[in-house]
Amino acid sequence: MKGELVKILREHKGEENAITAREIADLIGVIDTEGRPATRKLIRDYIESEGLPVAACSKGYYWISNKDELAKYHYSLVMRAEEILQRGRIVQDNYFAHNL
Repeated sequence: MKGELVKILREHKGEENAITAREIADLIGVIDTEGRPATRKLIRDYIESEGLPVAACSKGYYWISNKDELAKYHYSLVMRAEEILQRGRIVQDNYFAHNL
């Protein structure tokens, strides 16, 4: 399965060629629930363990094909992280504002 997944991802170079988790699950024979959590985890695990330059977008997963795609994906991850940290600060501030 590992080699098959890597091959599928390599064949989808560039954001315009992204492949969905559903399509990947069907191709590698993973039976998964709606939203494909097991497939998405499998992909994340392979990205980390195999050092794959794979990004995700609203259209699915794709092999990063150039520095511009890398920069765009990296920026989106950093912005998501900052938004999550900001929400955490807001919730904490709101808690203390209502529980003094």
